Amino acid sequence: EVTMTSKSAGKSNPVPAAEGGSLFVLHTVRSARVKVLALHPTEPWIFVGLYDGGVTQHDYNSHEKIAVYDEHEGPVRGLDCHLTVPLLVSGADDQKIKVWSIEDRKCRYTLSGHLDYIRSTIFHQTKPWILSGSDDKTARLWHTGTRTLIATLTGHSHYVMRAEFCQTEELIVTASLDKTVRVWKYTARASDDTSVSTSVLFILERHERGVNWASLHARLPLIVSAGDDKRVVLWRHETAEGRAWEVDSIEMHTNNVSAAIVTRDEQILSVGEDKALVAWSISARVGRKHKLPGRGWTLVQHPAKAIYAAGHDEGFSLFRLRRNRPVYAVRGDLLYYVKGNYLFERDINLASGAPIMLVHAGAETLSAVSLEINSTGEWALLMVVNQDDLTRVAHLFYIGTAPSDAPGGRRLTADEANAAQQALDGRPRKNAQPANVGAQPGRAGAEQTDTPRTSVEPADGPDSTARPSTEPPAAATPEYSDPLPFACTSASESAVWVGPRRFASLYRNGNLALVNVKNATLRVSYPETRPFRLFPAHEGRVLAIDAAAVSLLSARTSSVRSSVRVAGVRRVVWSNRHSHVALLTKTSVVLCDAQLTILARAEETVHIKAGAWDGDAFVYSTLKSIEYLRITGSHGTLEQLQEPLYISHVRDGVVYGLNRKGSLRRVVIDTRVYRSRSAFTLVSSSPVPPSSPSSLRGLSTSLGGSLAMDGGRLGQLEDGRLSVTDSRLSVQDGRL
Repeated sequence: EVTMTSKSAGKSNPVPAAEGGSLFVLHTVRSARVKVLALHPTEPWIFVGLYDGGVTQHDYNSHEKIAVYDEHEGPVRGLDCHLTVPLLVSGADDQKIKVWSIEDRKCRYTLSGHLDYIRSTIFHQTKPWILSGSDDKTARLWHTGTRTLIATLTGHSHYVMRAEFCQTEELIVTASLDKTVRVWKYTARASDDTSVSTSVLFILERHERGVNWASLHARLPLIVSAGDDKRVVLWRHETAEGRAWEVDSIEMHTNNVSAAIVTRDEQILSVGEDKALVAWSISARVGRKHKLPGRGWTLVQHPAKAIYAAGHDEGFSLFRLRRNRPVYAVRGDLLYYVKGNYLFERDINLASGAPIMLVHAGAETLSAVSLEINSTGEWALLMVVNQDDLTRVAHLFYIGTAPSDAPGGRRLTADEANAAQQALDGRPRKNAQPANVGAQPGRAGAEQTDTPRTSVEPADGPDSTARPSTEPPAAATPEYSDPLPFACTSASESAVWVGPRRFASLYRNGNLALVNVKNATLRVSYPETRPFRLFPAHEGRVLAIDAAAVSLLSARTSSVRSSVRVAGVRRVVWSNRHSHVALLTKTSVVLCDAQLTILARAEETVHIKAGAWDGDAFVYSTLKSIEYLRITGSHGTLEQLQEPLYISHVRDGVVYGLNRKGSLRRVVIDTRVYRSRSAFTLVSSSPVPPSSPSSLRGLSTSLGGSLAMDGGRLGQLEDGRLSVTDSRLSVQDGRL
């Protein structure tokens, strides 16, 4: 279970367990009870409808509240952003629908007509319509141009809790406390969108108590409903043939289910009054339960991105279901990265890379966490998340070309690599099977049988049985005659290389094991701290990350050689000769020497993605730009970014990195910005008396150009960092 709580308002969850599970929490805000949420289609904004009657607007990149809309009197339960026009619609217990301008944050007009609380409001994506559902047992269709009511959907015998448009067909779905879900067909004249007729296509009856939510899939003919019977039901409909049926029933909640949605990658998310969020895979029929800080009331997914938000008693949480950053490792000019279920190898100087190994043969995408390549480039350590119990597992693969005496997989042949590339590019392969969601429906937790389920009777048609999907063929994983051999260290929280054929493995109980490539444990030690993550260091040592500090440990004895108090470290990047190390937290970069003495620090207001060393400067990327930080403390911006870049190399004024799709990108930068400041810099921890030549001992120097002297006198240095007079310079053993 992953706890989606925050230690302070407006902060994302710093607990690393969120990264190890299936939820990646991006932003958490504490507030009054949240009843409804809406995500802006293009900007990083989330709109929050509160029980106290207000609507707030937040920037989830900068973690700031930027606006308040507060003209409603009573809880706001309906909220939606228009897809193309800067408009926001809200509905509340004051029986009013308000349409707001997001640009000036003012109410443009108010729609009145409902006789009771308004439960939902939503824009049509292409037509000038607003759909609302209310406790007056009706759903109503409004025209935004004429600002009038154009249709009323009647038939429910209790509160209409949810009303929603279908994105692919002329359908409306409504959910009611009368225990039913209704699917409506609407027809509008081609020349007049103010004249609309509606009729009921299906009445879906499966819930034993009131239905709180019904939602449609963005692409597939699927409907998901959630009710007070603690159940989430998945339905499939065939509009042309006038029939629908139940596909699956999920019973993982222990209290009323408030909301449920079907994601674009065929997962069902639901929240309930049991303070739980459930993620259910439709294809694998496996669910995972996550804790919420309070009772869950609403769910929303981004119109274009794989971002979701859940509203609860204590505020809201913004999250992803899958890891967003690419998993990669660097060795010289070679870049290794995981894309799909394959391990790729690429020379940054060449035009393209190629898959070299299949690292996962399952139907679902591999949930990789980290990748480590040994010093000889023959072995790869891949940390993955076991989706059954959310534990981490280290897979060991042999990626060398020479024969090996240990198991660990094999490189792909040319034909297999080509087939893998085709699958990743989305080109269908021969004999690929079509997606078949709902073709053989079954009950969650029950054994599958060949007996068809009872169909749901349409409002104007007979019963029918399930039929296969008409989805186009999907790209399949190439099949191999041999299995995927690898050495596996069970329950390993983290694993890094400490030698050419040895790695350190951190277990869940806190023990540190030294293991060879044959998966034989050589030694077990017990760290004094309780680290939850390991990073590589000098040979025979590891960097251990705990909640408040970073420690340099001996991989053999776990003894602490040095440590530094830096909390929340997520990434570690060493310089080429291991003389300096960069510690990356969510919003800060800390540069240290090899003994973990802090040399420089930079703070950012947005998330830091990745970085690489270029001499004594560390070049890193944030969500919006490429920055640099030198060990002397100078810091600045090099380039603005249009998309997030995960930097792997900096070579000759070119920054190399992967985007979120796993494609290599190159960005040209002006290195003179930070190299010109390296002409000559002295760093001293104490004042230097002008009359004492011996006081120059112990000063560190970085020479990037010539030094001008006049009569043996050293003038004021750049930036006024240090001025020494009446002292001569001498060089002994490479020291100034």
